[in-house]
Amino acid sequence: MNMKDTLQVSHWLRSGATWNDVMQASRYGLVENERFTERAREVYTWLWTWSAPRFHGRANDLQDAIYAQHGMKALQRRYARVNRIIAKLCK
Repeated sequence: MNMKDTLQVSHWLRSGATWNDVMQASRYGLVENERFTERAREVYTWLWTWSAPRFHGRANDLQDAIYAQHGMKALQRRYARVNRIIAKLCK
């Protein structure tokens, strides 16, 4: 991820942006400058998916698969690891 994307993901996390806010954000500014790439959205989605229990959609399906294969302790370890990553990005 490039610096521009890292800064954008960090901004979304610090500002409390919802998944919907991020999906609707325009990549381009008023003068057609690229504010972030799709990679930033992918990273945010990955962080969102694995930061807490999700009960619908693709995030739910992915979490259910981890739970079925490895159990609740593995899922909790993943939540903890992702939340440490989020904490670093929010500094």
